[in-house]
Amino acid sequence: ATGNPVILPETIDAYEVGFKSQLFDRKLRVNVSAFQYDYTNLQQQFFEFGGVVTKNAAAARGRGGGSDVQARAVQNLDLSVSAEFLDPKFTDFPNAPLYTLLPSGELAAGVGDASGFSTPQAPHFSLNASATYSLETAIGTFQSTASANYRGATYADTIEQFPLKKRTLVNLTERWESTDGQLSASLWVRNLLDERYDEAANLLAPVGPAASVGAPRTYGITLGYKFGS
Repeated sequence: ATGNPVILPETIDAYEVGFKSQLFDRKLRVNVSAFQYDYTNLQQQFFEFGGVVTKNAAAARGRGGGSDVQARAVQNLDLSVSAEFLDPKFTDFPNAPLYTLLPSGELAAGVGDASGFSTPQAPHFSLNASATYSLETAIGTFQSTASANYRGATYADTIEQFPLKKRTLVNLTERWESTDGQLSASLWVRNLLDERYDEAANLLAPVGPAASVGAPRTYGITLGYKFGS
């Protein structure tokens, strides 16, 4: 964008430990990890004067951990759960863009110290879970899947004044595949509970917050045919 300040290269020191395991004759898989990412000159994009401007935060870090568990609880039933905890912080950002929401609904832009606050658009906790039941029949295989995705605390700005709504999305799928594997059909529903939420948000001064709205409840059918042998 025109007028963009000089951008310094972003560097990162990454540290990670963890383990992977398979238990009970591979019916249970457990992966666990912990990490820390130390950023110097972290590049962040902001909207200013009708355009996108990239700026450097002097320093930031991401610290957290994650786990992934997959299990076959009973015959034909597969369960999966993954979670991630994240503590994303600016450790040094003295000239950060700050925004104040005026009574008129407009945003007033300024500059201040965002050190110690969360980096924007980074969920502090996220969770995915799914269950799939498979049934083989004379006319093919049926798979029933239910899944859920949760997003925890997330902020759109540098000093945690504009939080995004925590949300849970529930999806359902019923899939059939022919015995030869060539034909398939899926009935699906996404965002079953019709959760109203913003996928992301940007702060446009003086216009105000501008959000990317998440999709409402949708449903449909998908048909597939596999060519060749």
